Amino acid sequence: MKTLRIILIIIICLAAVIAGSGFLLPRQVRVERSIIIHGSRNAVYTQINTMQNWLNWWPGIQSDSSIKVQYSEIKTGIGASFSWISSNYNTGSGKISIISDIQPDSIQVLIDYGKNGKSTSKFILQKEGRNTRLIWRLESDMGINPLTRWFGLFTDRMTGPDIERGLHNLASLLEENFTQNGFEIVEIEVPARILLAVRDTASPATVSHKMALMFNQISMFLKRKHHSPIGPPMTIFHSFSTSSIDLEACIPISSTIIPPSGMLCYELKSQSALMVSFKGSYNQIAGAYSAMQAEIKERSIDISGSPWEEYITDTEISSDSIAIYTNVYYPVIQHYKY
Repeated sequence: MKTLRIILIIIICLAAVIAGSGFLLPRQVRVERSIIIHGSRNAVYTQINTMQNWLNWWPGIQSDSSIKVQYSEIKTGIGASFSWISSNYNTGSGKISIISDIQPDSIQVLIDYGKNGKSTSKFILQKEGRNTRLIWRLESDMGINPLTRWFGLFTDRMTGPDIERGLHNLASLLEENFTQNGFEIVEIEVPARILLAVRDTASPATVSHKMALMFNQISMFLKRKHHSPIGPPMTIFHSFSTSSIDLEACIPISSTIIPPSGMLCYELKSQSALMVSFKGSYNQIAGAYSAMQAEIKERSIDISGSPWEEYITDTEISSDSIAIYTNVYYPVIQHYKY
């Protein structure tokens, strides 16, 4: 009995030492990995900033066939999220939400694992010549429990390999891109969107003025009805000639509404598309279109609909033309790999 009592006292003392020293361990834990990707920062940013693209590279769900995913109404940028449920114990369930994005410098997401806690991931994009250094930084709060803080010592060893796999998956996707005339053309899965739109015709000389009026018409209606856009404005070009342009100004919204006379409201289905991102003054965008059309011709790509432009920065509030991003999309019949 005396021996057993001594052993018990030793165990209690060890437990006390372990628990006590746990309070001295850091509460915040950081795991960080990086990779050089042969592609532009904007191409990398677009892949991460669009929730539906995560299924193509995120190691947490790529290998799980039982997983069920649900996306938020907002598909890109702050507020975009997706949640997952799986019968696989290792995958579990959770939700990822974008909480910060600065194009093309960084994106921060919150990962909520429910009862298993939360963590934040920050993706930092640094330009290195013609390439991009992508840094993936995972930060977790281990709380006040001293035993939980002991687990924090093993976080790097446990999660580091998954981060490395995710980075390599992203690099593999993006390095299949093609550069044409100095422009990087990427394939992207564009999520479904509900659009409030105005369609009209204009001449090449009046198209800019007409577009401004069309977007203002939509914006004023949304303001009166207390609705907010959930994505950047876009213009679909149904036809284009030297004398007339058939165009449709659109703003993504969260749900279908009954539009007033002269407006349309409909869902644009998800689709694969080729995208080229143009940075600079809009009156110089012709080079991006030439590069896209040269790529389509060279690769014999089948186009499935009308091209569209997406305006990441409002030209009326930015005096710096370098800060203006216009993404040009051409829908394709099926995934096209280079």
